[in-house]
Formats: sequence, C-alpha cells, structure tokens
Amino acid sequence: MGFLLPSSARKTNILMCFLLIFLVFNLACHTHKHTPKQKKPINTLIKNKDKNHNNNNSNNNNNTNNNNTNNNNTGNKFYTNYSKKWGVKLEGNENKKIIESIDSWLGTPYKYGSMTKSGTDCSGFTLNVYKESCNLKLNRSAADQVNNVTLIDKDNLKFGDLVFFKISGNKVSHVGIYINDSKFAHASTKKGVTISDLNDAYYKKYFYKGGKVKK
Repeated sequence: MGFLLPSSARKTNILMCFLLIFLVFNLACHTHKHTPKQKKPINTLIKNKDKNHNNNNSNNNNNTNNNNTNNNNTGNKFYTNYSKKWGVKLEGNENKKIIESIDSWLGTPYKYGSMTKSGTDCSGFTLNVYKESCNLKLNRSAADQVNNVTLIDKDNLKFGDLVFFKISGNKVSHVGIYINDSKFAHASTKKGVTISDLNDAYYKKYFYKGGKVKK
C-alpha cells in the first residue's frame, strides 16, 4: 500500500507547481521582450553608404554632362549662325563679344572723323569694338593704333588681330579687324562697315602688317 500525502500537503505541492510554471513562463516572456535588436554588420552599412554616394556622383555627373552638352550645342549654334551670316568659317573658339560687337557695327556708314553708329571711320570702328568687347582703349587714329599692337606677318594672323594698310604714302592710313579665311571687318569709304578679303587685289597691294593687341 502506497504512502499518501495529507490533503493539505497535496494542495501545497499543486500550488508550488503552478507557481513554478508561472515563473518560468514569465521569465521566458521577459527575456524575449528585451532581446537586443541585431545590428547590421558594419561592412553592410559601409557598402550601402558607398552605393548611395556612387549613385549621387553618377546623378551629378549625368547632370554635368547634360549641361555641357546643352552649352556645346548653344555655342556651336552661335558660331554656325555667324559663319553663315558673314560667309566666313569660324572655328568655334573665337571671342564671342568681339563677334557680337563687329556684327552690331556692320552696315554703319562711313564718316571721316566720326566714331558713332550714325557714321564712323576705320579707326573709330576698331576703337569701339575693342572698347565694347574687351574694355581696352585703343588710340584714335589708324597710325597711332600701330602702337597698341605687336606687329606680325599676314601668315600669323588670328581672329581679333588688327590689320594695317599703307594706302597714302608710307604711313599707315587704314585699319581693320581680322576674322578668318583672309576676311577682315573694317569701315570702307564706299561701303561703310563691311567684311572684305585680304586677297582682293586692292587690299593685297596696300597691306602692311597685322598686329596682336596688347592687353
């Protein structure tokens, strides 16, 4: 015959079992609740950061390339328009301000001793173009503008250089601005401000020197 616990002892054991189960369950829940969140490995964070940085750089480069393309298209259109208008091949690296200034004077009538859009002589034209486009002050007469340049031969002429002619005697009496393709802009006594060719017999005969304007 087995040994039976008194009724009160059995009740105590049952309560102890329930209490133990409760404590174990409560401890398990508490441990789960406060388990720290696992952090991403540092290598993963660095890779993600580098990826975002590279994406930003790629977007910036794309924007820069687009802007450069737009600027190039605008620049090419500028030179193409003036090449057609003047009948002169422009390379695409000429001073835009000089181009615009020359163009604004084309068609101005010739007037000796004057230097306005109502009428100008040759040195008045060159003086104004350099004043407007480069903020440089040239001397008033063609002969004196020789002192504003470093003289060069015809073969070394570049866009914007001055071209000098000795038409009357041994003194410089006419001046213009070289463009390209042997063409130059000047104030002609017959046509006013126009574009002519250095290879024309008249200008070829009286050409003296070219000159790079001193800054």
